[in-house]
Amino acid sequence: MTHSFLLAVVFMSLPGLLDYLWFGPTFAALQSMVRPRTRAMVVALQLFMTNLIGLASARWPPASPATSSPTSCAWARPRGCGPR
Repeated sequence: MTHSFLLAVVFMSLPGLLDYLWFGPTFAALQSMVRPRTRAMVVALQLFMTNLIGLASARWPPASPATSSPTSCAWARPRGCGPR
């Protein structure tokens, strides 16, 4: 916990900036393994598969107690989460 706003912003933005460091080496390795004619297709397939894996794992475990409780997002709206 810090009382410095600037320090908090730096520490919170650092993971976001470092999160995308794998793109360059991955695309370079993929494009060096295939013929120039198929480079765009290989990169498109890699992005498609990465997004499928990311979307599939975003809700894992499927029914966690934090998301399945009827009062889990009561802080977001004054009257709770569900329709009333």
